[in-house]
Amino acid sequence: MKKVVLLACAALLPVVIFANVWQAARYARLKDEVESKAQVQAQWLEQNKRLITGLAVLSSPDRIEKLARDEFKLERARPENSRTVEFSKTGDQNG
Repeated sequence: MKKVVLLACAALLPVVIFANVWQAARYARLKDEVESKAQVQAQWLEQNKRLITGLAVLSSPDRIEKLARDEFKLERARPENSRTVEFSKTGDQNG
């Protein structure tokens, strides 16, 4: 009976070693993949920061006003040149 157990252990030893090597290789591959994805994520975050900064610069009120004035020859509306229109709500929907 001891020989059978010893033979079983001897037969299982290569299987256990193979499983260990396979798991180590799988771990290394997954670790590389995670590091690669982390680098891609860092690049996307950096690009996102640059885009947000660019958007803030492009949408600043001072820049838009200067562009409207210098490029399109527009000027701010004066109160005497504007009209206020008020609509009253009536209960009759047919006119």
